[in-house]
Amino acid sequence: MSEELRVSVDGHVALLTVDRPAANNSLGGSLLKELLQVSAELERDDNVRVIVTAANVSDGATAWSPGVDFAQLDGKLGPGAVADAMFYEGVMQGDHASLNVSVQGRRFDPLGPGRWILRMLENFQKPTIAAINGAVAGGGVGWAGLHTYRIAGESVKFKAAFGTLGFGPDMGASYFITKLMGQAAATEFLLRDKAMTAADALRTGFVNQVVPDDEVIERSLAVAQELAQLPPLGLRATVRSLRGAETNSLYDQLALEWDNQRITFASEDSVAAFEAFKTRTKATYFGR
Repeated sequence: MSEELRVSVDGHVALLTVDRPAANNSLGGSLLKELLQVSAELERDDNVRVIVTAANVSDGATAWSPGVDFAQLDGKLGPGAVADAMFYEGVMQGDHASLNVSVQGRRFDPLGPGRWILRMLENFQKPTIAAINGAVAGGGVGWAGLHTYRIAGESVKFKAAFGTLGFGPDMGASYFITKLMGQAAATEFLLRDKAMTAADALRTGFVNQVVPDDEVIERSLAVAQELAQLPPLGLRATVRSLRGAETNSLYDQLALEWDNQRITFASEDSVAAFEAFKTRTKATYFGR
């Protein structure tokens, strides 16, 4: 693993720290590729039950994620620009295999960077907490939105930035903002491109908690440790249900809920949890 992404595991909680202070923690370099690789490894590791993401906001960096690395856009915009090559050969470091898209296949790929979002959602099947300890802008809004839970520092600012730069939203930003905040608030944020405070983000539903700046990571890890004490199959089922509710019809969501119950009712953990509930004791869960 490079120095751009630090990974640590404490008990059942993994902490991923984006460490690109010289680039203000932007989504560039090898970071997108490494996030895919690490998240896939953590998804396969049943010992890890909750994932927290943070950023190194020291050494001159002030952002949790400002979106794309502007250094990778400089000189590549304007008439004749090839967004396809800029993404696959630049932002993704030319690693087509990391997105399961061949050099030929990318010519027919309708998703571009959206494919990265879908792959991350596939890898983030466990509860994920964005410990937002710095400013968020552009594609960073989408990166924050794909998490299950978001905790922001009280001085954090959110800004779409797309309109000001003459771009359209990407990285799922328009989807997550609209789903979490509603159409009116999303329109205000994206179309008028006004900065949103952490308090506004809490009021509109984009974040779940706002805490003092120096407590963001501590509070996020505390919530993660709290979740990690719950039956892991139940956590997965809940994340699955929350995701499904974003797009499913009532019929499809009811079918998903019943599928989750079939799985969790038949688990050893459900027996232990039910017994602990009856006896007011604490149970240990094994994810089976």
